[in-house]
Amino acid sequence: MIPQNFRSQNGRGLTLNPRVSPQRFTPEQRERLFLTGLLAAEAEAYAAWLGDGYRLPTVTEWRAIYRCFQSIKLNCHSGKDAGIQSQGCEALGSSGSSAVTHSLPSLDAGFRLPCRNDGVLSQNENSWPTPCAAALLRRLEAQVRPQTLLDFSLLRGGVVEWVRDGNTWTGLGAPRPSFKPNLWNPLSDTVPPIRPNQRLAFFGARWVRNMVKIP
Repeated sequence: MIPQNFRSQNGRGLTLNPRVSPQRFTPEQRERLFLTGLLAAEAEAYAAWLGDGYRLPTVTEWRAIYRCFQSIKLNCHSGKDAGIQSQGCEALGSSGSSAVTHSLPSLDAGFRLPCRNDGVLSQNENSWPTPCAAALLRRLEAQVRPQTLLDFSLLRGGVVEWVRDGNTWTGLGAPRPSFKPNLWNPLSDTVPPIRPNQRLAFFGARWVRNMVKIP
């Protein structure tokens, strides 16, 4: 259960970008899948509530994940040899043992999307994804036609996400121009809010968790 103070405070942000059903969203509503309008301090408080090790990523970590996901080719919709082709994500190890919690559950090269022989995402009741996640992924796949995990995760074409930059917070991301006109390159540009307590409809968060490496 989400803490009451988080829900009551973020109720203000929900009016900026109202939620939409993950099973019925249209291409124009895609950004409404994200929880936006929250402040950086609220995102940090929610990470603390999630448990030990959860936090906002740093600028370096977020960009390492971005580059990694950009290198992972998807062919789930190709109708043949469905799955993930990875060129490697060594950059993730150099930036700390973190994993994105709101993306696909594994970065291993052997992980495969649950696809039928015709390349369409399938659903197994005894495994990931859950029915709700499967419906979201199928609809997202049909709309985005992702070529890389970067597209599927909406790190590109999603929202601006809160990240740690030293002792302060800033934003990284490149939303669709139809949602938020911009020319930001998240690998070189940061998006600091003009006022620290300003709620913005295009600002969200993606939490990471520190993972212990197994020898």
